[in-house]
Amino acid sequence: MKRLIKWVLLNYGTQKATRFVDHLKTLGFHSATTAGISLGIDDLRIPPVKSVFLKNAEKDILDNDIRYTRGQITAVERLEKALDIWNTTNDTLKNAVIAHFRETDIFNPVYIPLRADAPLHRGTDVGRRSKRHRRPRGPQPNGPRQRR
Repeated sequence: MKRLIKWVLLNYGTQKATRFVDHLKTLGFHSATTAGISLGIDDLRIPPVKSVFLKNAEKDILDNDIRYTRGQITAVERLEKALDIWNTTNDTLKNAVIAHFRETDIFNPVYIPLRADAPLHRGTDVGRRSKRHRRPRGPQPNGPRQRR
């Protein structure tokens, strides 16, 4: 979004860019209203344990870097471990956010689509993960793909 606005500003000037951003804002509010979505800055609540999770992850990353510097692990192992640390931290934090909403505000518009009983749609984490593991489309080295 930032790049688009910058492009409009550079190519069309301040006056047209201002009108463009204003129309974009109106379109966003209209679409959110039509979809029944209402989201405010107060709805984005951070659980108190986030800082603890981040400190622990940063400590684990530092320990991992020290092991790499000492030659105890390879660069590939260092990268894999770092990705594992951040993915685990992300999942743990996501679960903490969901638990925090469950305990404090079950009608929060950020929490509602995350609930276990909410219908799955394209934007859910489960949907994104399942898309990553789908078989590739198109011709395969061993011939055309069989339909199920």
